[in-house]
Amino acid sequence: MTTIYFISNKEQESSVEVKQTIIGEVKSFFSDKHIQVAYSSPEREAIERIKPFTDSIRQPIYLVEEFSERKLGNIEIDRFAYEIEQWERPEYKAPSGESLLEVQERMIDGLQMLVNKEAGKTVIVSTHSVALATVINFFDESFGYRDCVRMNQMKPYMVKFDFDGEVCIGIEEIIGMGKN
Repeated sequence: MTTIYFISNKEQESSVEVKQTIIGEVKSFFSDKHIQVAYSSPEREAIERIKPFTDSIRQPIYLVEEFSERKLGNIEIDRFAYEIEQWERPEYKAPSGESLLEVQERMIDGLQMLVNKEAGKTVIVSTHSVALATVINFFDESFGYRDCVRMNQMKPYMVKFDFDGEVCIGIEEIIGMGKN
């Protein structure tokens, strides 16, 4: 079995103090999970979220572009309306931006790469909220806009995926963290 823990956070709304608390909680939570490999979006906030933990287990963090956050592009309406429009019509995107379908496709490509490359291992992936929401939506189509809003309120948001070969056999939201 391959276990992949995804972790995300809405960085722009977190103070330095909250970020430090999150980093400590992440390090503590994963201390007994036997993480063998660590991956991250190349964005600084995602790397910083898991670096103290990976340093403590002497593991490098492999950067994967597929785990980057969605590119918003040139939004011509307010962000709230844009978010709703994207969840209602996943192919919708602003000029020079990405649709949720495009984000989902690259996130699933990255996930499938991990499942094949790291078969039988326990892996941590630091990514971003909307990008992670598209992965959950891929396996559970009922996961949508309201769920994405809820996950943004959890700092950090974590979800565990279990795979038997290439088949996802379980998804578990990690509860108990993110009350910051």
